Order: sequence, then structure tokens, then C-alpha cells
Amino acid sequence: MTEKTAKAFERDWMTPWEKWALKQLFENGLVDMSTVPEGDAYRGGEDADKPAVVVPLIQPSEGDKDALPEPIPEADWPAWQILSPKFLEYVCTDKAFIDARRRNRVRIYCARFTDEIDLGGLHLPGELWLDKCGVDKRPDLHDAEIGGLLSLEASHIPQGLYAPGLKTKGDVFLSSGARFDSEVSLPSADIGGQLNCSGSSFKAGDGHHAFFAQGLKTRGDVYLRGNSSFEGEVSLTSAEIGGQLECDGSSFKAGDGKHALNAHSLKSGGNVFLRGGASFEGEVNLIGASIGGQLECDGSAFNTGDGQYTLLAQGLKTGGSVYLRSGASFEGKVSLTRAGIGGGLQLSECSFHNEVDLTSSIISHEIRLDESELSMPAPNWGDGAKLNLQNASVGALQGSLDAWKREDGLFVPRNLDGLTFKRLAGGVGGTSLDQASTKQLRRWLSENVTHAREGDKTAFTPSPYLAMASALTATGEDIKARNILIALEKRRTRAMRFRSLSGTQKLFRILWLGPVTGYGYASGRGAWLLLALILAFAAAGFGWDIADPRGGADGLTLEDAIAWLGFSFEMVLPLADLDPVTDTFLEDRFTDDGEYTSLPTGLRALFMTERFLGLAILATLIAGLTGWAERRGEN
Repeated sequence: MTEKTAKAFERDWMTPWEKWALKQLFENGLVDMSTVPEGDAYRGGEDADKPAVVVPLIQPSEGDKDALPEPIPEADWPAWQILSPKFLEYVCTDKAFIDARRRNRVRIYCARFTDEIDLGGLHLPGELWLDKCGVDKRPDLHDAEIGGLLSLEASHIPQGLYAPGLKTKGDVFLSSGARFDSEVSLPSADIGGQLNCSGSSFKAGDGHHAFFAQGLKTRGDVYLRGNSSFEGEVSLTSAEIGGQLECDGSSFKAGDGKHALNAHSLKSGGNVFLRGGASFEGEVNLIGASIGGQLECDGSAFNTGDGQYTLLAQGLKTGGSVYLRSGASFEGKVSLTRAGIGGGLQLSECSFHNEVDLTSSIISHEIRLDESELSMPAPNWGDGAKLNLQNASVGALQGSLDAWKREDGLFVPRNLDGLTFKRLAGGVGGTSLDQASTKQLRRWLSENVTHAREGDKTAFTPSPYLAMASALTATGEDIKARNILIALEKRRTRAMRFRSLSGTQKLFRILWLGPVTGYGYASGRGAWLLLALILAFAAAGFGWDIADPRGGADGLTLEDAIAWLGFSFEMVLPLADLDPVTDTFLEDRFTDDGEYTSLPTGLRALFMTERFLGLAILATLIAGLTGWAERRGEN
């Protein structure tokens, strides 16, 4: 009954082995053309006794792990494994056959198609599997609709695949050692499940792209992993991936193009993995990409090819962290300008040989340069490396001070203009930022720091100083915070120019505000200066008294020294009246045989200078204390 029903769908144009394959597909939805029965009824022709091609790939030797499988030569295929595109279209689209068959699929193994497969614009209600097949000419699946999955696993298709606008309700498998020696074209394809290209080989051929999937949409993940090889640009521009994108361990070469991987404006619902020893020869473009999870580049190699950037991710948005660590190497520039990173940015145990640009990026958590819990050391900052943090906003700076240094012991060149951060955190080895001394923190803020206005020695920005002071205050390090603010004012003063009033102000700040009140942040300095002033001038007066032949007639005593000290104090604080210092103190000291001798002009001028300096210091001290109280009130 079943065989009779199957024969009803046979057509005169079918070869004996196609009629046998039709029966298998009718019964099971699956046919393995390497198992066509022997005998003229099925095989026939000159190649009747030729052995079947079981796997259409010559696997590399065990000792050559990096070699890729090579396709079976065309001449090695027997005629009875060759199916016509007409047969394939018939079993996929004939309504009567589809309604009668037991399984809603067409699953063909180990077949060869020598003529063009053209399923463009057709509706295939079930699954289509063409695994371990040889397809001589480029299959055309443009605007085709497949009711299930599409699989071309382990197949060799030298002229590539043309499937713009393809729609599937299931997965698409181009994996498991498949070879495409020309462009695979999937622009605007809509895939109901995952797109899996793991372990396969893709070449651009005479074109620009090895894999072109601009505007691709998938409900599931996209796998370009598992030692896959892409020779030519891989384009996922404006693609929308429902799951995650994985490129672990694969090789991407730009070929004659600029990009090894172009994912401009990519949208991924999950993570993007460019890790696991993957290599990229050419620019990786993630401009404007939106990643729902994290971006991981751990352990991979990024080389520029003919471009300047190895990783270009301006405007990148991630829901999680960005990992550029664990042996990752970046030969050219890395740009994360205007990026919005929902987690942290981790740079431990990686190598940078050019600029890492984080201008205007917003990093919700920390920038971490080393990781004690994972025993990951600091980045290797190459000779050409520099770090641009201009206008960046960071949740925390985490890592040791040494992690910011090159091998020569100097801090990696940094642009800190406009940098803001909220916290300091520890790291592994050396002195962490939260435990560093004030001197070390000042060096971090000033040594080897570059500015947007290159060559301008007066250029500086207050924001990292203010952020550092705020972070230190939050951890109870008030003294360190104060000293950082004083360092800020010193930098601000040095940045002033000697022009009219501003020049006078600069001198005033250098010669007076800094020494007396620490620019308003160390008002206690004024009190110590007043004390030093009183003692110095008291000693000067007492010394003059000893040297004067008239002053020591009756011998100088401790009371005389105390009297000079009191007199010096009254000169600084004229409102004070200290006994036993009287208004006739000087007259008493300089009377000879009852005759009054006036105070020498030089000594009188000395004490008038003391009065002037004392009043000035006192006024500055009061102003500094008032400003300090106001700042404490604001906090």
C-alpha cells in the first residue's frame, strides 16, 4: 500500500536513484544517497560499481590540527549520487506529495547537485536538509519561505549561497565543516531560530564579503564560532539577533576590505563573544551597536589589517560589562568613545599597542586593571599605548597604581580632562588607589598626563582632582582629600597667565594664599605662621637688646625675654593688652641714666612690618576659616 502510494508520485524524468530517493523521502522524510542499493534497478550507468562518497570532505591529518578540510574532487562523485534541482524542487513544493508524505521534511545526505538549485520566491512548508552534499553552482534561495529549518551542514558549495530575504521558521545550519568558496549572502533574512556557522569555512571569492548578512533578523543566537574561518568581510550591519553572537576561537580576515567583522548598529538581545583565541585581521566595527548582555574579547588577537582601528565601538551600548582581558592583544586603536557600559570595563592581562579611547564614555561600574580573585595581572602598555579618559564618567577606579604604569615605571600617557568617578577600589599587587599616599595620588593626577590642547603647558582640568577628593572624603580620608584640593589649586595657579590683573592675582596666590591658607583648604597654616612671626620678631628684639651696650646694663633676665615676647604679640594683635607688658615697655628698655632714648629707626620699622604682616595673616586666616565653614556646611 505504501510503496504503491509512493510510486504514484514518480515521474518519467526521474532517474532510478531519484525514484528510490523519492520513496525514502515519502516514508521517512530522509534519504542518504551514499546507501543507494546496488543493481541496475537503482544505480545503473557507468558508475554503478563506483564507491559512494560518504563524507564529501577530505579531513586533515591528525598531526595538522590547524588545517581545514578539503572538498572531494568532483570526479570522485558517482553518477548515482547526483540529484537534479528539478527533483529537489518537486519534493519540496509539490502539494500532493507534501500532503501524502509521512514527515514534513526533506532531509538529503551525501548528494551532489551539478546544476543550479533555484528555490527563489518559493514556499517550502517543511524542513530542508542538504547535509554532506556537493552543490556545484550557487543555490538561489532569495525570498524563499521555509516552514522549518534549513541545514547545509558539512556541504561544499564553491560558488556560495544567495539567499537575501530568506525566511525560515526554524534554525539555519551552515556548520560542521561546510565550505563556501564564494560569498554567502543573507541580507534581510528572517530566521525563526538560530543561525549556526560553527566550524565551517567561508571565502569571499571574487567578491568583497565572505559572509553578508546586513539587516539579518534571528529569534535565536548567531554562532560564528568553533574554529570557523572567514576570508573576507563578515557583515552584520543593522542585524537584530534575538540571542547572543558568538565568534569564539574563529578566524576573521578582512581580505581586500577594511573590516574583519562589521557589526555597525547591531542589536543583540544577549552577549557578544569575540573571545577564546579568535583572531581578527582587520577592523572590528561595533559603532552604535546595542548589546543586551556583555561584550567579551578575552584571549583574542585584534590586528588592524589596512585600517587604524582594531576595535571601533563608538556609541556602543551594553547591558553588562566589557571584557578586554585574559591575554587579549590589540595592535591598533581601540575606540569606545561615547559608549554606555552597563557594567564594568575590565582590562586585566591584555596588551595595548596604541590608543585606548574612552572619550565621553559612561561606565556604570568600575574600570578594573587587575583582578586579584582571578590572578590576572595588569595590562601590558606598549610603547605606543595611551589612555584617553576625556570627559569619561566612571563608577569606580579599581586596580593597583602599578597597573597604570608601563614597563619603564612611568604612568601610561593619559588624558584626564573632564574625567569623573565616584569611588576608589583596591587591586592586586603594589599600592591600590584606595591605599595610595597623597604623593602617589598627585603623581597619578599629573605625571605623564596629556591634554586636549597639546603643547599647552598651562592646560589642566580640575575634574579628576575634584573627583579624587570626593572619593577620598567618602572613605574618611579627609586629610588626603584636602591635600589633593591644595594640589588642584597649585595647578590652577600655575595655569594662570601674567596678564594685567590676572598676573597680579597669580602672584598673590603663589606668594600668599598658598603658604598662608593652602588656598583656603588648610587654614591652620595661618595660625602656625602667626606663631612663627611672633617668636621670630620677639627673638629679633631680644637679640638687639643683647647687642645694644645700653640695653644690658642691668643684665638681661627671663622676664626681659617674656616682655619681648609679649610686645611682639601685641604688635601682631594690637587689640591685646598683656601684663606686665606696658605702654612704656620700650621707654623702659631704652633709658640711659634717666634720659629717654627713642627706639632705633631700623628696629621700629621691623616691628611695624611685623604688625602689617600679622594683620594680613590674621585677615586671611579669618577669611579662610569662613570659607572652610561654608564648604563644610554645604557638605
